[in-house]
Amino acid sequence: MANSEIEQLKKRISSLESELSLREKDLVHYKAKLEEANETLETLTSNMEQQIHILQAIQKHLTPTEFSHIPGFEFSFKFVPSKISGGDYFDLFEHDTKSRFGIIMTSASGYGTSALLLSILLRLSGPLKTKKGGAPSEVIKSISEELRSTMGAKDSCHLFYGQVDRGSFDFKYCIAGDMIVLHYKFHQGELEKLEPAGGPISKTKEPNLNSMNVQLNSRDRLVICSRGVLETRNKEEFFGEERLFRTVMGVAKREVHEIRNEILFQIKTFLKKEEIQRDVTVLVMEVKDKVIKLARNTQS
Repeated sequence: MANSEIEQLKKRISSLESELSLREKDLVHYKAKLEEANETLETLTSNMEQQIHILQAIQKHLTPTEFSHIPGFEFSFKFVPSKISGGDYFDLFEHDTKSRFGIIMTSASGYGTSALLLSILLRLSGPLKTKKGGAPSEVIKSISEELRSTMGAKDSCHLFYGQVDRGSFDFKYCIAGDMIVLHYKFHQGELEKLEPAGGPISKTKEPNLNSMNVQLNSRDRLVICSRGVLETRNKEEFFGEERLFRTVMGVAKREVHEIRNEILFQIKTFLKKEEIQRDVTVLVMEVKDKVIKLARNTQS
């Protein structure tokens, strides 16, 4: 090998060594930046998890563990929180006149929106309980007006509010979004879905809502589910409306606790050990036979 070739080879080796040294310095720099970014991410994740735990604790504290006894009606309910996405809230309360009682269920797009919604519901809880004749659509519009001004662009909230008149057994309701309300007509053996009046509440769209009305009869059932029931998903598919219908129809004539338990059992079986993706809330109500007869005799 000629001397000139040897010199060129030495220069090339020296150049590669210099380039390698620079790359090593870059690697050390990038590694330090990566560690710094990881530390920041861990701090943010820790703070976020802490906030979610706090919001979950508040949500759990505000969720009823039992309802007041309302003669003529039987209730069964269950709230199953999700570690992934939450936002469910529900309550049942009598009006001051005792002639009506209200049922409210909400499902927000996440814990941040949920916290905002809960604060609004707390402010409205007094007026809700004392309202004597406010239509369900007006109640939801009141919540919407409070909520929309402070929502994010991607936030959404699904709401159901219903009122039962204990004298006439009229059920007035309004549904905004994907809350599922099923009415089982006991004597006809029919199950129908109560359709929503409009889409969910969002920052950019004001809902155009109207109250609807259904006549309840002896032994009828109402099954009210948050959107998390339909959005429960295993690795292959969503739980879905059709599966919920089949589940309810299979046990519709049983006691309210059995209906509720069957829905939750089917969801658990369907998940195949997967985590639930959203909060799940199920409430089942039955109109009792004897009190209806007594009330009608009193009116006549």
